[in-house]
Amino acid sequence: MAGLYIASDRRGSGRTALTAGIATLLEAQGFPVRVAKPLYLREATGPQDDTDGADYRHLGLDLPGATIAVTPQDLRDGLRGPLQDRIKASLPGGLPEGKVTILEGLPGVNPSDPVARASAELAALLDTRVIVVAPFTPELQAESLTRAHQLFGNRLLGIVINGVGRHQAHWARTTLASEIQDQGVLVLGVIPEDRRLMGIRVRDIAQELHGELLQGEERADALVEHLMLGANVLDDSTLYFQQRAHKAVLVRGDRPDIQMGALATPTACLVLTAGKDPVQYVQYEAEQEGVPLIRVSQPTLQAAEALNGLLARARFDHPHKLERYQELLRQHLTWEPIRRALSG
Repeated sequence: MAGLYIASDRRGSGRTALTAGIATLLEAQGFPVRVAKPLYLREATGPQDDTDGADYRHLGLDLPGATIAVTPQDLRDGLRGPLQDRIKASLPGGLPEGKVTILEGLPGVNPSDPVARASAELAALLDTRVIVVAPFTPELQAESLTRAHQLFGNRLLGIVINGVGRHQAHWARTTLASEIQDQGVLVLGVIPEDRRLMGIRVRDIAQELHGELLQGEERADALVEHLMLGANVLDDSTLYFQQRAHKAVLVRGDRPDIQMGALATPTACLVLTAGKDPVQYVQYEAEQEGVPLIRVSQPTLQAAEALNGLLARARFDHPHKLERYQELLRQHLTWEPIRRALSG
């Protein structure tokens, strides 16, 4: 069976999500599958570690061999002999017969970009078909994506457009997709934006705010999809907090009235701000409802600002995210060209 190489037009496009989603769904369809990531692109002064390896483990997937860290400078002259040898050595058994290997590749589709050219060389070295994933923006143009055909040639299986907002979905599925396909590139899917994919763990909140998890360690991996501020409550707090589930509520630690209102609704955690301790009956109610309590020193608005930044850089690293992305791919990805390419 052939390998499938997941590239992207830029960083942060959803390569890990698409790699894991396609791999697990193909496995469910009866394909023997493994996932690999030969190269990790880092900045010259950035950290060596590839956090995607941990992300895959959180999703229940293991990467074979060691992912090789490279910088854009390392790829300036393409994949040379020693690097090619290291890539092959990082994939025990190569791409074995009878098994589909889904590989997370490199970002970039501009043929003038050395990293993009190295990406094409990597797909050729491993003899794979290629899917390019691109995040949707209102400025996205067909020409910027169809450059992928210049780069990968006939290896290119198609394009996946990721994270399309509800109000842009019709335009993306009709006008944009038609413009891309008029230039001979297949659009395999237009995947909607989904709030769950932007979620963060309760423990991520505590870590980001240098807070103390007072109770609820057993629920620290629960996924938080929304932030709500206790400071916004004007009338009945329960009615206000009922608007969202899977939420973190940020509220001063000395406002038990608002905290109890939040605990009467589905809540992932309470973030008690301004360094204030909760009263005993709030602790008891939170324990009964299984809601973690995090105490932080920052005022409410400052903590919320920090957490908005954390949501913006959320990683694809939670089983519930994979479950939701699988649902989206079942509904919005055209599978037949993929199955045909992998079986041929």
